[in-house]
Amino acid sequence: MGVLIQSSWFLYLGISLTIAVDRLLIFISPYQTIINTCMTNSLLILSWLFFLAIAILISLPGYGFTYDSLYLWNYNNAESSVSMSNIEAYFDCIVLVVIFVIYLVVFFKLLKVSAMFRIL
Repeated sequence: MGVLIQSSWFLYLGISLTIAVDRLLIFISPYQTIINTCMTNSLLILSWLFFLAIAILISLPGYGFTYDSLYLWNYNNAESSVSMSNIEAYFDCIVLVVIFVIYLVVFFKLLKVSAMFRIL
């Protein structure tokens, strides 16, 4: 069960990044719908492939997951499991910051469009 929970978190990060990039593409290049659709679909497929890769990796014996208590799933004490835990901590932060920056760019683009309509 922990494998599905943990790999689903990575799927959530991938899909969130895909949605952020899609919204960015909509506001930056609204008339290139074919390119935007291809890029969004590619990121969506990569998200699902990443989910499968993480699910397979965590299922391996050296990367085990253990159930502690109160719905808490953690990496076990194996060396490769600890390194996976360290990588995940940095990966999560980097992806969440990239998503935040993308939404900031979209927000400022909306402010610019809003200011342009006020002038008219």
